[in-house]
Amino acid sequence: MTVQKLNTGTTVDERFSRLGVPKSSTKAGARSVFGMISGSPSCGKTNFFMTCPDAYIINVDQASMPSSNVDDIKCGVWPGVNDAGQTVDTDGSPFVMKWEKIQEKVDILKELADKNQPRPQMVVFDTLAGLLSLGQEYLTRKMGKTDFKQLDGRRAYDDLYALILNACGELRRCGYGVWLCCHIVNKTIQVGEERFEERPKLTITGGFWQRLFWQLEISMVMQAEWDMISKEVEQDTGRKGPDGKPIVRKRIVNEKARKHTLTVNREEFAGITKGKVEFPDIVVPKVGSWDAFEEAYNNA
Repeated sequence: MTVQKLNTGTTVDERFSRLGVPKSSTKAGARSVFGMISGSPSCGKTNFFMTCPDAYIINVDQASMPSSNVDDIKCGVWPGVNDAGQTVDTDGSPFVMKWEKIQEKVDILKELADKNQPRPQMVVFDTLAGLLSLGQEYLTRKMGKTDFKQLDGRRAYDDLYALILNACGELRRCGYGVWLCCHIVNKTIQVGEERFEERPKLTITGGFWQRLFWQLEISMVMQAEWDMISKEVEQDTGRKGPDGKPIVRKRIVNEKARKHTLTVNREEFAGITKGKVEFPDIVVPKVGSWDAFEEAYNNA
């Protein structure tokens, strides 16, 4: 946070005192922005948010959590999935996920903020494609139809996009940070008579992306790539020293490991990534990945 100070003249807040100008300026913290992370399936998006203790993940896709160890999940996650693959509520009872369930959580979050009761600092919708699917089913059912395509084309998509963006906007106005997860797939594009290229493409419609992109404060891509890493290992020699303790030999070994990287600047993701603050690619560890990102964000 910075406060404007001048050796001579008047500051902006002094010149426009009647209008009201904040005496200090700052950027919103990483837990308070409207952001999105995109990436290929199973690249680590959910794991990343699971390491933030102030997050509440709405598991829109009703997918199994990527970690089987409950201790690895630092945040709140709803709904869960049982051994039979059914979506289960907080009491363990199975239910069918519909848009009304999402809206119910949004309303509870708004009430918690209004009454200043204990609540998460940010809400994560995992994934955006899942929200669109639930929204389509809700609007179709609401209009008494059996297929979304039976609705009035452009008007139906306007209503669908507004449904999702309004939910995000309501949470933002209540002071929550809102993060979205989105999948990326490779699309083959012809760039010449006999030349084709693989280019990344979001799994949402272009019309929705046009309405969403400008509202996001930050949009990042997560990549999971295989890389060679070196680490030190200890090997028991089977011998003991003069003190009677085992003699251990240390050596360096190289092995393949998945490296997870967050980026906002790579050229191949132009049109997908953006940020009001810029920082270099961040290699995020499996443990404490949110902390690594947040530190880089705050220092940018």
